[in-house]
Amino acid sequence: MKTIICTVLIVASVALNVAAQVPDPSDHQITGRVVEATKCCFVLEKGKQRLEMGLAGWVKWDKLPKVGDIVTVYYIKGRARGGAPSYTAEKVEIKDTGGSNKN
Repeated sequence: MKTIICTVLIVASVALNVAAQVPDPSDHQITGRVVEATKCCFVLEKGKQRLEMGLAGWVKWDKLPKVGDIVTVYYIKGRARGGAPSYTAEKVEIKDTGGSNKN
C-alpha cells in the first residue's frame, strides 16, 4: 500500500512539474508589420528587427495575416535544429489591414 501511495505522489509531482514548465504565449508578444506571408508562416518587421513566425498547427486560424497588415502576435520561443531560435505564433490579432489580396 505504501508503494502505491509513493508511486502516485511521484507521478503527480512529475506531472505538476511538467505542466509548470509549459511556455505561456502571453509571455512573448510583438506588434509589427507583416512583410512576407504564406499559408504556414510569415515574417514580421518591427523597426530593424525581423522575426519569421511559424503558425501553430494545433490552432484553428480564422484569418491569416497578409503582407502589409499590422499585427500583434503572441508566440512561443523555441529552438530549431542546429540551435537557431524558432518562433511559433499561437495567436494573431490583426490591428490594421493594409495587406494585399495575395496569399
